[in-house]
Amino acid sequence: MYGSADFFTLCKMTSGKMRGKWGTLAGASLCFHVIMGAANHAVGGLAGIVLAPLNAGLGAILLSAMEEKEIKVGMLFSKFDEYGRYVWGVWRPALFTLLWGLLLIIPGLIASLRYSQSLYLMLDDPSLNAKEAMERSIELMKGAKMRLFGYGLLWSMAVIAVSLLTLGIGLLWLIPFISCFYAQFFLSLCQEKGVLLLSSASENAEKESPVQE
Repeated sequence: MYGSADFFTLCKMTSGKMRGKWGTLAGASLCFHVIMGAANHAVGGLAGIVLAPLNAGLGAILLSAMEEKEIKVGMLFSKFDEYGRYVWGVWRPALFTLLWGLLLIIPGLIASLRYSQSLYLMLDDPSLNAKEAMERSIELMKGAKMRLFGYGLLWSMAVIAVSLLTLGIGLLWLIPFISCFYAQFFLSLCQEKGVLLLSSASENAEKESPVQE
């Protein structure tokens, strides 16, 4: 059961599900940031567009880890076979957030919270396009935007503190944990709102199907 978990409950759940997967998650996170950093240095802002499926690949790793499935660093590159879908899936929410942000900072912030679950929804349901995922994210985030905003503030302070106290070395452990935390938040929120994920439905169907002799 996920339920309406608070911050510390989500942290505990995240930590438990990361057990035995820390090395893979840290490796995938480091690989992602090294590639994105090098690409940004080489081509600037275009890197985020060209390598948008890399975000989806990392999201797939995080979601699988929190669903207690097997993960591999190679999954980072698994979404390039749906290149156009995930390029638009990453950049359509970013574009709408930018447009809202042109009005004032607050509308832009609210928009980013409303669309925050779009990518995970696309990862769970391959039939969703970017527009449909954004619409579902808006519904999913009703009543949860301030909660997510508060989590963001807490993690921002944690990143600053760990950076100062460990000269940035501790971020090798903290960043993968934070990323997994947000994947767990997505699962928790879906459970809370009664949203049945396709991955969960598929697993249940497999468990309930009779064994063929």
